[in-house]
Amino acid sequence: MELIDNLQESFVIEDSTKEIVRMPNVICQPNQIRLQNAPDTVLPISDGQLPLAQVNQIIPIDKIRSRLLQLKFLMEDHLEVDYYDPKYHFGYFLGQYIERLGVKHKEFARSISLLPTEISQIVHHHRRPKDKLAFRLDIHSGGSFPALLWFRIIQKDRLYELFLDDSYLQREKAFVECTKNILQA
Repeated sequence: MELIDNLQESFVIEDSTKEIVRMPNVICQPNQIRLQNAPDTVLPISDGQLPLAQVNQIIPIDKIRSRLLQLKFLMEDHLEVDYYDPKYHFGYFLGQYIERLGVKHKEFARSISLLPTEISQIVHHHRRPKDKLAFRLDIHSGGSFPALLWFRIIQKDRLYELFLDDSYLQREKAFVECTKNILQA
């Protein structure tokens, strides 16, 4: 979670007297940024810092890219930790993906040929995502959010569900004859 905290800190003003905002070097090419009022002009950024007066001039697509990259880091960080935070389920990440694209759920659902109600139910954790959604997200993102990343999120969610609910194990005991621990002497 340190990586995410560092990224979140990157987007705040460090010192109002300096009027400097830390920005991650992921916009355009490393150490460069484009301005809305002069899109052909590329400004260098030293150590990820950009003068506050120019922050509002960032081209919206660059803001979207940086927010999506931040989301990808959040997803990867969620997968790397050994514990499970129920807040970060597949639907949360899907909702964040849609929000950071700056589109409505209905528009997004149409763009990947799904019903808006299905997207809404997945986002609100009322329905499990089908495999086709992970593949469509991969295609929609141009490979930036690979299907494997989405499948790993689904897998972590599922493992947590199984850990909490031992009723699956209890139901399956009826179908197994040997119930002894085979490793005990």
